[in-house]
Amino acid sequence: MKFLLLLQKRILNKKSFLAVLFLIIPVVVGIKICSNQKSGILRIALFQSQSTPMGQQIFDSLKNDIPAFNFIECQDETEAQQLVYNKKADAAWIFDSDFDSRIKKSGSEGRVLPVVTVLQGEDTVFLAYSREILISRIFPLFSYEAYCGFVNERIGSVSQNDLQTWYLRYSDIPELFVHQTQGEQNVSSSYLLSPLRGMLAIWIFICGFAATLYYIDDIEKKRFVWLEGAGKSFGFYLVFVLIPLIDCSIIFLIAVLTGGIFTTLLRELAALLLLILSVAFFVNLLRLITRRKYLFCAAIPLLIILMLVLSPVFLKVNQFVPLQFAFPVFYYLNAIYSTWYLGFFALYTIILAVINIVLMRFRSYNF
Repeated sequence: MKFLLLLQKRILNKKSFLAVLFLIIPVVVGIKICSNQKSGILRIALFQSQSTPMGQQIFDSLKNDIPAFNFIECQDETEAQQLVYNKKADAAWIFDSDFDSRIKKSGSEGRVLPVVTVLQGEDTVFLAYSREILISRIFPLFSYEAYCGFVNERIGSVSQNDLQTWYLRYSDIPELFVHQTQGEQNVSSSYLLSPLRGMLAIWIFICGFAATLYYIDDIEKKRFVWLEGAGKSFGFYLVFVLIPLIDCSIIFLIAVLTGGIFTTLLRELAALLLLILSVAFFVNLLRLITRRKYLFCAAIPLLIILMLVLSPVFLKVNQFVPLQFAFPVFYYLNAIYSTWYLGFFALYTIILAVINIVLMRFRSYNF
């Protein structure tokens, strides 16, 4: 126990580590403040050729409830398209002229009809989430019409007042017609801060690299020469690297809580535990493969760029799928919302651990 406290003290004595550790919270607070400003995230052009009660209801809901998206009302469809083509808007949402009648027809006939045309230049995480926000606004309208169609088909003709009275009574139940991402408590804020979790996961990865560099430096300078086999023991490496990673994980939890993207305590802890373990195993595997400090350092920026591109931090990339499965960040960002991916993440971490143990047992390295 005393040895662990000494390792912790050595890590906390490094000013660069403390700077990286405690600057994260102010950065998260800054991102959250910026995301709540107008034009903070996306500019979306809106157009409806014929104003309808339902369409106007969605227009007002979007403009009043999503302050971080700047919605631009256009006079015609061409104007909305030109804003996207000229990069003055990230997307255009063009509402069908028969919006209300199509919603009612979809509910009464039990089939979904297109009511909004979405025009965009590229697909990003922000735009994917913005479409889900749009769907979450349209879905209650459809659900009411589907409810009316079901009642009229099964019971017979019922007055509109009775239909509305009973629908409003039961729609107060949280389990009825819910549209949200699994585990999220606040849909709007979590969408606006969607890249934050990915950036924090990359930050954990960078901290894992830094901790391993500290380890390499200490082994090269023979600071633990009094510990037999310190440079070749997988257990010693794991303890050395996990101490700063645990410090980072505490800040990580505070950051996701501050940023308003916290899901549930059990899921956050499980996914974060797998993340720091897999990062420690992955970075050590890289150390064992490169065998030289300069090669190890040269690989760091390349891997960070690959993770930023291949993991769904800013962009959702559908190409190079097999390569995505090589990085811990990809598993983490999927596991935080999927129990299936959480199990897959655990299997990935176990495989990395086994490879690490085998390589460190049967091969000898300079550091």
